Amino acid sequence: MFYLLRRLLVSFVSTIVFFAVYVAIGDVLLAAIAATATVIAQLVLGWTAYGSRGGMTWASFAVVLTLTGTTFAGDDPATSGNWISSQQLAPVNATCRPTLRHI
Repeated sequence: MFYLLRRLLVSFVSTIVFFAVYVAIGDVLLAAIAATATVIAQLVLGWTAYGSRGGMTWASFAVVLTLTGTTFAGDDPATSGNWISSQQLAPVNATCRPTLRHI
């Protein structure tokens, strides 16, 4: 069981690096670059040491590329934030005033 968990962690280290760099820095591009460099290092080490690398490393790389691609596909700097800033937002007076009852 421990061997299996260790292999999964080693295989998904690029995804772990991606999320760690994103949480630490907050930049998706730098996180993707760090994760891609990690995958390249994993593949080179896997090919030189073992002759091949497992499919989980490729799956981890696919997860990183998918997350990065969907983030950049949805991020349009020309229109980001225009929807909220174009609306007129006014505070609503929704307080309940208690009525005074005379006993």
